[in-house]
Amino acid sequence: MVNDVSVVSPNDVPMDGNVAIFPKNDMSEIYCKQWKQDGTIQTVVYKPAMPENSQDGIENLSWRKVADYIGGRKHRG
Repeated sequence: MVNDVSVVSPNDVPMDGNVAIFPKNDMSEIYCKQWKQDGTIQTVVYKPAMPENSQDGIENLSWRKVADYIGGRKHRG
């Protein structure tokens, strides 16, 4: 887990092409980083979103399940 995407260094991203997953401490974002063939690092940011027609509230979203899944995987961060 990281405080911000800026604390992730290039050494934290595997050079074999696999994606490294870095959840933000407050679980407001998940950063996925991967080396591209041109030698740059691609960063994709995932953020939880409330469904437009949801009246049940955020507790019914599966964000915590995603966080638990990521927490159970071996990743750097």
